[in-house]
Amino acid sequence: MTGLRLRASQFLSCLCLTMLAGVAQGQVRGQPPTVPPPRDFAEFLVRRDLVVEGWLLSAEAVTRKPLGGCGVTGMGPYPSLDLRIAVERVRYGTADDSTVTISTVGRPQFPAGLLSPGARVIAWAFRDCHDGWRLWGRLCVVNSSGYVVGELGQGDFFRLDGQPGPLRYGVLDSALVTRSESRHSSSNYAGASSVALLRLIRTVRNGTSGFTYECDSVGWAMGTGDRVPRSIDFPRLPGCYPEIFPGDSLLVPLPVGFGDSRLTLDACPRSLKVKNRFAVALGVPLEFLNYALRVDPSGLHVRAYISKE
Repeated sequence: MTGLRLRASQFLSCLCLTMLAGVAQGQVRGQPPTVPPPRDFAEFLVRRDLVVEGWLLSAEAVTRKPLGGCGVTGMGPYPSLDLRIAVERVRYGTADDSTVTISTVGRPQFPAGLLSPGARVIAWAFRDCHDGWRLWGRLCVVNSSGYVVGELGQGDFFRLDGQPGPLRYGVLDSALVTRSESRHSSSNYAGASSVALLRLIRTVRNGTSGFTYECDSVGWAMGTGDRVPRSIDFPRLPGCYPEIFPGDSLLVPLPVGFGDSRLTLDACPRSLKVKNRFAVALGVPLEFLNYALRVDPSGLHVRAYISKE
């Protein structure tokens, strides 16, 4: 798939509240997808680059044309909403600041009066290389009764597996906290002692259990070590589309004393992606990786907000 088709599919998927399309590893037209879609809304959220909760400050109707770059130009213009959100909680990923602006493709429609300043919202987004790393995404509203309300016509999307009926925020929160498989991609960095910079040679599918990245060493992004892995194994997870392709670079967090040629991850590797020397999920250039990762005696941890130090 060309870069243009891939980016178009991403915008369309954002509009339809579905997965980023066409990037499942090894997917062939007419065959079942290599990676299954998420089972429910909780699993959808845990696969997003950035998920924040907070209060809507404004929803401004604009017509937005991506800036271009990264090999793709001429996209848009799109009718859009620029959603300004006062962030109360960064659930997954790293936010640019305590106030973020997320642009939508199309102008989402909610029940009358629901999408107004002061509304409590859950929003998710990705940083778009073809638009100066602008945040593009979507949101839902938590109403005054504590129910999660989505766009008109999208009610079935905001459900939990095995739990029919309207979704309460407390039930969603509990599912995201307690599910053993609900590990966000950024959890790969937790407790690491160093971060290697590798280049992907090829991706190998390991039956139905997962995938292996075969890599070359490029250098060190944070810290140093005695050895870097040549193979990185990760599981086949619903909704896990890393979008890391042969020739791309990736950040690889390593534990203390790592000395093997093989590394096994238990979460989706999407947060390892590097594009044009930019750590996409972390929201910073490689030269400022410490703005998104902090170091303490227990190792590395992803910052909730990009440091301005």
